[in-house]
Amino acid sequence: MKKIIFIPHPSKTPRDSRDSIAQDKKTPYKSFPRGVNVSLKGVGFILLLLTPFFIVLAQNQPNNIDFSLSWSTNTYIPPEYQGKSLPIKNSLVQIIAIPTNRANAANANLKYNWYLDDIYLKDISGINKSFFYFRADKKTDFPYKIELRIFDKSNQEVFRKTISIKTVKPEVYFSYTEVADKQIEKYSKDNTIDFNQIESELNFSRINPNDFVINNTAGKPQKFVYFLAQPYFFNISNPQNLEFIWELDDNLIYNSKYFIKEFKARNPNFMKITVQEFNKFFNQKLSVAVENADNESEKAENDLNIQFFP
Repeated sequence: MKKIIFIPHPSKTPRDSRDSIAQDKKTPYKSFPRGVNVSLKGVGFILLLLTPFFIVLAQNQPNNIDFSLSWSTNTYIPPEYQGKSLPIKNSLVQIIAIPTNRANAANANLKYNWYLDDIYLKDISGINKSFFYFRADKKTDFPYKIELRIFDKSNQEVFRKTISIKTVKPEVYFSYTEVADKQIEKYSKDNTIDFNQIESELNFSRINPNDFVINNTAGKPQKFVYFLAQPYFFNISNPQNLEFIWELDDNLIYNSKYFIKEFKARNPNFMKITVQEFNKFFNQKLSVAVENADNESEKAENDLNIQFFP
């Protein structure tokens, strides 16, 4: 004799049972009309037949396939800078997909499909091609869209992610330190200043905003204020490839372009101001321009307003 199970109308179903089913979003709650007789005898048999299929399907899918998309570029940044190099025009940018589970990703023979600004990059896409390079040639107002789609052996998409990368312009910022008259002898040799020693031994403070105050020495020995122009985001590997042009109140005081390479100042990014006693307020504008010697289109400028208070 068939066993018949009667499922009552939802209004007669205990609330807790309905809630427990509804909380499982993968199991939609479906009610039956009142008075419908449903035989469940064959349901268990069907599930038993399908169970091996689900097991095999799960085994064919790569486990824990998840990635982070990382990028890097080769623009110059000061050694002490803790931030990230940013691309400018003509920078080489590397994109790499890093799996959270390297073993699973390596064993899965995954196919990486790369897109740059919605254009499929056929030549650099393929099995285990987890990184690529491109040359940035856009203006700063137009970011790059990078998209990665990953497929498994059965050509099923298992991962997709998109990131955006903006280009910037080269920059230069001022830092400073003060050296007393007696201290300067420590950094002097053969009538030249060892700026490398000054930079490594003394603390330079970033000037922000671009206003700097110098107070009167008031009878004390003269002091020296050293300004350091720190360049960022140039397509160079050696800062010696940069040219520095310094001006004070729009009057040229130093231009490294005018020097033959062998006779250039060792540290053209330094500028020294000697401060002696003065009795009235005045201000001066210190300006610096930095250019890539190999590409004059790469340049940055900055001004510093120096205020002298008696």
